[in-house]
Amino acid sequence: MNIWIDLLHTPQYNFYHQFILKLASEGNNVFITVLNRGKMPQIVSRELSGVENLSIDVIGNHSMNKKSAVFDANIKRYFQLFKWSCNKKIDIAFSNGYLCSAVCFIKCIPSYTFDDDPQTFDYKLKIAFAKKSHYCLYKLPEGYK
Repeated sequence: MNIWIDLLHTPQYNFYHQFILKLASEGNNVFITVLNRGKMPQIVSRELSGVENLSIDVIGNHSMNKKSAVFDANIKRYFQLFKWSCNKKIDIAFSNGYLCSAVCFIKCIPSYTFDDDPQTFDYKLKIAFAKKSHYCLYKLPEGYK
């Protein structure tokens, strides 16, 4: 199985770390895309180096300012991810962001998103594009579906 996991910042990598190792150890092809944000690409590459059935691609950039967050990490990255995914034959995808699910939605690939904050701007996008969006909540917010 070809599995795509898209990582946007370090806490997400920590969330997926053991899952990634288990999937790769079971013989699945695991494709990791990492947003170039802080030291995350170096951390992911260092900790997952030598793992078989795993490839890591750094796609997109976040320069820690609003313009970069909107244009580089979202608009531009969407098209970069779409192009990257064209020859991968992905079966399923996981992410905490909406871009992975938006790409998968267009390509009819099931994707699953996770988050801990349904008040974020991309909540409705995750709900719209992902097959299922999961949230760790301590209290159900108003209007929660």
